[in-house]
Amino acid sequence: TNTSFRKGFAMLWKHLAASLREDMLPSEENVLRLIRDSNEWPPHCRNYIEAG
Repeated sequence: TNTSFRKGFAMLWKHLAASLREDMLPSEENVLRLIRDSNEWPPHCRNYIEAG
């Protein structure tokens, strides 16, 4: 739904900021690892990325 996509977009930026706070480059690999390791439920960000 639109709400899920909005939340996923916002969570993606949260993970990008987290990678910068941890002195990591926000590369695709690093951000995907942060998303995978997060205990986000429901997984809005993961669903947003999978939807393309």
